[in-house]
Amino acid sequence: MRNWRSRNRDKISDTNHKQWLKRKEMLRIAREMLATRNSNANN
Repeated sequence: MRNWRSRNRDKISDTNHKQWLKRKEMLRIAREMLATRNSNANN
C-alpha cells in the first residue's frame, strides 16, 4: 500500500513538473516575441 501511494505521488509530481516546464517554455517564448516586437518597433 505504501509503495502504491508513493508511486502515485511520483507520477503526479512528474506530471506537474512537465506542466511547469511547458509553462516556463511558453513564458520564455512569449518574452522573446515581446523583445523582438519591441526592437522592431524601435527600428
